[in-house]
Amino acid sequence: MNSIILDNKFKLYTPDNSPNLMWAIANGFEEINDKNGVNESNRLLYVSDYNNTICPAIRPGLAIADYTEADIRDLFSRIVSLFPISEATFNSRHRHLILDPLEWFNEHYVNSEDRDWGAFYKFDDKGLGLDVALSRVRRTFTDREALILKHELLDDMSHISGEYVGIAICEYAAARLNESAGLYYNDIYPMLTHTKEYLMRLGVNTTKLHKNELKLSGKTLNAPRIIPILDILRDSLIKRMNYIESKMQFPYSDATGHIYSSVLELPVVCREDDFTRRSGADNISDAARELFKDKLQINENRMSGISELMFRDSELFAEEKDPTCYTCRRDCATELSIAFEEERYGLAYLQYYIGHQIEDKRFRRNDFTDEYYLHKMKKLIEKSHRVNRL
Repeated sequence: MNSIILDNKFKLYTPDNSPNLMWAIANGFEEINDKNGVNESNRLLYVSDYNNTICPAIRPGLAIADYTEADIRDLFSRIVSLFPISEATFNSRHRHLILDPLEWFNEHYVNSEDRDWGAFYKFDDKGLGLDVALSRVRRTFTDREALILKHELLDDMSHISGEYVGIAICEYAAARLNESAGLYYNDIYPMLTHTKEYLMRLGVNTTKLHKNELKLSGKTLNAPRIIPILDILRDSLIKRMNYIESKMQFPYSDATGHIYSSVLELPVVCREDDFTRRSGADNISDAARELFKDKLQINENRMSGISELMFRDSELFAEEKDPTCYTCRRDCATELSIAFEEERYGLAYLQYYIGHQIEDKRFRRNDFTDEYYLHKMKKLIEKSHRVNRL
């Protein structure tokens, strides 16, 4: 492959060394035009278009793998506003000169679906003369976003709101929102055989829809489960428990007269900083939306795309109704799938951990109450999880 068709002033890679759209233009040019039967004079015309009107409008810092519908629309708009191109010329030439390299890249370098991204989908925009283009939405967090989450949720869990604790449990333990909201501190405890490794009991108690009141058992028969948790999550939760104990004198009587004999009887996910008042799934969801918008700077287009993916992702999370929880659980499931991918029974581990039906008939759910399996899961997760590398 060569990039001789473009002037040297155009950068083919982003600052983090990912190929951008100009890389695809340069490297796919000959193959695309051979396939389309383009003659030499038109090829020279296209080279001029790329160097004089298209590439000057392309953002070199945007990786081609990150292009969305909004990015394509934005590029079209910039070209039309920057250069005196007629609508007829734009529709007959320029739109194809942009869309063809995108499709070429998709065909050669991108699977139809991968861990981080949803499948490409087609959209139609007659107003811009765009017949068919490919777009997709990232459904897991980037390293930048993951680092921000670690800072916001884990670095000082003693002083964050209860809702942020709930988000952390969705993100680092693949809990559903109502499972996270239903936790007590006595649902977090050490293994018997590996006392420094901690377990979390999920799905036994969950909150009612749109309320902070408890109901027994989870959404499905597969929901109640005991899972090993990351050391970094364990340490953060223990520090929060110690902080609460320093602020409350047990036995503690709340405003209603209810007496708590220890921190273990308190809800893990409290309402803001009221340690005795349980938060609900809606409260966690609201806090997550603000976190996504203000700290992670995830835009509305991406959240809309994630909402669309939720209804397509029947393999794992068709039951989710909230895009923030979906993204956290999907992100955690991605880390789990990486951790378990070389393991013989890795799919069974994953399905158990996230509270789904285990397809492997050699296993029953009760098998995973054996600390042999829990310890094995813990070692695999701890070794590969991204949060330990950030």
